[in-house]
Amino acid sequence: MVTLSQCGSGPGRSWLGTSGAVVNRIISGTLAGACVLLAGCSSPPAGHIAGSASSAAARPGESTYLCPGSRTGELLQWRDKDGKLSGTFKDIWMSGQAPTEGITTISSGLSGTLNGAAITLNIGFSHPLHARLDGGQFALKIPQPNGTAETVTCRPASMADWDKKVAELTSQLNEENNRQVSLLSR
Repeated sequence: MVTLSQCGSGPGRSWLGTSGAVVNRIISGTLAGACVLLAGCSSPPAGHIAGSASSAAARPGESTYLCPGSRTGELLQWRDKDGKLSGTFKDIWMSGQAPTEGITTISSGLSGTLNGAAITLNIGFSHPLHARLDGGQFALKIPQPNGTAETVTCRPASMADWDKKVAELTSQLNEENNRQVSLLSR
């Protein structure tokens, strides 16, 4: 189990979500103060998120898929042992409204099965997700916090692809928040 602590008194939060998923909520540029998290941490400069939603490089024998959306991204990594899948799931999405729009991330364990082209994934939602491999990729309906589901296409990827998606969402977030701040300051 991973335990995270909150830095500062701003709206950044970390908590354990359903099925032990670690949920982080960071509103860009609003963290204040400093706290001790392992070796310590401090506030990010305004307009930047604290840390990275990335992790170490994929291990040999591990399948990695990126499922990008317009305001979201999902990373699925698993090992297949005789049709039984085990690994990790990461989800990142933009939430709220500018100028205090933030990025939320979820990290969770992943389990499931791969039977021919049929995939069943358990990633911390109330029910398993089902997909079918087609040409090395698959479509997945990801439940959203507002109760809807977003269908994303998951393709083989690398950790560099995930890092790029995180950077794209962070840039989009900063642009939207800064644009709104500019409009409000006129």
